[in-house]
Amino acid sequence: MNTRIVGSEEAQIGTWGWTASLQIRYDGFHFCGGTVIDERHIITAAHCFSWIHKQ
Repeated sequence: MNTRIVGSEEAQIGTWGWTASLQIRYDGFHFCGGTVIDERHIITAAHCFSWIHKQ
């Protein structure tokens, strides 16, 4: 639980069905959030992927 947010509670999975947590696959580290648009699309901020090397 984040102690920097006063009165915070951990949300149960499915409670906020339109939000997405973008996580690193191997350790589950949350690095960004997003909004579910439909079953195939999530919109998020560009800076969430600025660390990916362009080819």
